[in-house]
Amino acid sequence: MKLLQLNSSGRIEASLSRQVGHYIREQLGATNPDQFTERNLVEAQLPFVSEAHIGAYYTPADQRTEEQQKLLLLSDQLIAELKEATHIIIAAPMCRNH
Repeated sequence: MKLLQLNSSGRIEASLSRQVGHYIREQLGATNPDQFTERNLVEAQLPFVSEAHIGAYYTPADQRTEEQQKLLLLSDQLIAELKEATHIIIAAPMCRNH
């Protein structure tokens, strides 16, 4: 089993969604870091897709320039994480009534 946990809350310590995500991960038995990847989407500073990105996506891999390869490096890493995961936990912010 390989889990991918995606955290999107701007809160770190007080995030209920992160707590729920960690609980689910523990219930699934993923306690070894080799069994899961945790990705903080808030801190990831993901770039907006630009025209240069789109051009690189549509260029065959063996014809990409070094600049295009660099542009797609993070994208390729994130796609690999998705493909490797057998389960995905999406920890999205929740509203709590007081």
